[in-house]
Amino acid sequence: MTTAPTFTPDPPVPAPPVPPGRDTTLRELLTAEPELAAAGFTPLPGTERDGGSVWVAEVEPGYPACDRWTTFRDRFEHTGFWPILLEATTLDHPAEPETVSGLLDGAAVLTARADDDPVRKQVDLSDAADPDRYDGFDWADTWAVIGDDFDRIALVPVAAPWLVPARLGWQGACNNDLDGAEHAAVLRRWHHLYRAELLTLGFDTMWFRHLTPLPDEATALAAAAEVSAYCPDAVHQDHGSLDGVAERLLRPIWRLWWD
Repeated sequence: MTTAPTFTPDPPVPAPPVPPGRDTTLRELLTAEPELAAAGFTPLPGTERDGGSVWVAEVEPGYPACDRWTTFRDRFEHTGFWPILLEATTLDHPAEPETVSGLLDGAAVLTARADDDPVRKQVDLSDAADPDRYDGFDWADTWAVIGDDFDRIALVPVAAPWLVPARLGWQGACNNDLDGAEHAAVLRRWHHLYRAELLTLGFDTMWFRHLTPLPDEATALAAAAEVSAYCPDAVHQDHGSLDGVAERLLRPIWRLWWD
């Protein structure tokens, strides 16, 4: 008989270093850097809160999108706007933005949602775990091949990237009844535990880049158990088993898909 996995406590997390962005700050940046202004960012009507709106522009998929994302990610501590690559349909039916407050406990969210009997199927992880497999390649090289549907970029005014789904009212995981606070708790945990940064939101997908590759198969399997609790479709609909998810987590970027 199997039992639900146990999850290590969330790592200590410092307070968010910056307040959510304000439109005046972003306008100053765009004025100071004509190349960024030429990208054509405009605020989405009805998204302004506390002086900050969600700004959106079209972007060429592939490497140009990666470059644009990196440009704004590197400025996040100054601007308070986190960049997110989007599909055309990502924000078709958003809910009202959520305010996330109080203690965020990702381990508690995962424990409450964990499957008592995750699907296991032997997968050879040795090749994916080989550090030389991706020698000379990074997340942008992978995204340039698979990111054709993401031709928009949004700048989201948040104090931390894990607050983006709540701020956008993102409904991609509505079939699993995940709310903005639960997204924030898990993403906050992964941001600090695995150095996984939120990269994109699709209609029902979420992608991350991770700054430090997972060190070994055991860590990948532990992370896969967390993914299984947060996004069970990653196991049951996408990769077929906990081990299949672990193999994917050893790659430069991660994808979660809620069916």
